[in-house]
Order: sequence, then structure tokens, then C-alpha cells
Amino acid sequence: MPKNVCTRLNYFIYKKIFLVTICFFSSNIYAWSKVGHKTVALIAQENLSKDAKNAIAEILSGASLVDISTWADDIKQLQSKRYKSFTSWHYLVAVDGEIIPAKHGNLITGLKYSKDILTHRHDYNKKMQYEALALLVHFIADLHQPLHIGNGLDRGGNNCYVFWFGKRVSLHALWDYYLISSLRLDYTQLASLLSKESINKNINPKRDDILDWVYTTASLRDEAYPMSLDGRYHSYCSKQANLFPVISKQYIDLAVEKIKLQLYLAGIRLAGILNDIFVV
Repeated sequence: MPKNVCTRLNYFIYKKIFLVTICFFSSNIYAWSKVGHKTVALIAQENLSKDAKNAIAEILSGASLVDISTWADDIKQLQSKRYKSFTSWHYLVAVDGEIIPAKHGNLITGLKYSKDILTHRHDYNKKMQYEALALLVHFIADLHQPLHIGNGLDRGGNNCYVFWFGKRVSLHALWDYYLISSLRLDYTQLASLLSKESINKNINPKRDDILDWVYTTASLRDEAYPMSLDGRYHSYCSKQANLFPVISKQYIDLAVEKIKLQLYLAGIRLAGILNDIFVV
């Protein structure tokens, strides 16, 4: 292919990724369901050190990590310019092992912001500490939702539709809500189940770098896309699509196991971060 053609093609691809990132930013996107976020928070809460429990109790004035786990989604409904600036921090775009910069920041931005405030919490008022803790609890869970590590092409699966028991739903919604709902467990039951399974399966999460978590989640994202019925790559992610994959039992079984592991890892890793921040 001529060099000038390659240059134009590369420009088009990255321009498209940038535009999709902007659309991703402006859309109504939620990672996991309330059950998912509360499950992560409860697992973290049960694995906190004494120092972390005391510091968190002081910041939250008696509330729990579970209580604040969906705050970052709840504030999207408020007409606050400051809170709206957090919107793009719920996700990021990673392509070929590279995180694509976002104009208004991304998940990494949000994690750094919240960790910095909590680490230097005595320089901030109680309201800022509360918000930072709520953001951190939420964003660690978001980071473990495969479709919140976008590929830059389909708004984290929001443009891709599949059939779930006869109902057409977006791939993003499938992983956010429907697969978790299929377990028919509330967050206390799910957290208990995941903790028991972690012992049986000898799951002992390594203290990896956050970027390692991003790339591991990105690999799960790529596995989340079912095969197109016409054999063309992700053809059901097009506005012109009229053939949509039917989610099979095999897909559900595999996806649910991946989700359960991601929720557990998110909880344990969140606890680790908080224990490190609040060490006395």
C-alpha cells in the first residue's frame, strides 16, 4: 500500500477513535449494576485493615463503602458542571496495548485524582475526602468491567446489539446488568458466594500495577464480543445491522464466571489500595 494511503488510513483510524471517545463521554454509560458495585464495595469492606476501617468511618461519618458505591453514577443526574467533569473518568479507550488520551481525562485520571486527595486528605475538607473515596470505590469497580476499557470503535459495546432471551439489548447492558441479574442474587449473597469460591479456587490476587489491571480487563473485553451471524467482524455493531447474535447458554456460563472473578478481584484490589492509603 502506498505510504500516503497508509498515512491517510492511520489518520482516519485515530480520528475515528477520538470521535468515538467523545461520544462515549457524552452517552449515558454505567458500569456494572448497583448489585455489581455494591458487591465490590462489600468485599473490599470485609478485607480492610483496622487503620483503614477507622479512617473510612471518620470520613463517611458512619456510612459504609457499600452506601457510597454508586454515588459516582447517581451524581450524573445533577446539573453540576463540576460533577459532569467526572463523566469521562468512568472509562478509557485502549487500542493495541496503548491507552488513548482523552480530552477530559479517563479512568486513570479519576483514580489518580481520588487517590491523591485521600493520600493527602488532611489538606482537604471532609466533603472533598468523601467525594474522593466515593469516586475511588466506584472507579476501581469500573476498571474491572471489560466494556469500560473501550476499543475506540463502538462506545464500549453500546453500539452493538444482541438477543438476550428474545430481547434485543446492547452488549454493554448485557455485561452491566443482564448477566449479573441472571445469578438472581443480591449483593450480600453475591459477595459471600465470591469470597467462598475464591477460597475453593485458591484465588490470591497479586499486587499488580493498575495498568496491568487495565490490560487484563482489555483482553476480557475482546472476548466479550460474540461471533457475528454473517461471519463479518462485529457486523452487529453497525447502525445498518439487521442480524444480531443470540446469546447462548455457553456464552452466558463463560461470561458469568469471568464477571464473578472480576468483581472479586475489584473488591480485593480496592481493599489493598485503601489499606495502603490509610496505613498509620
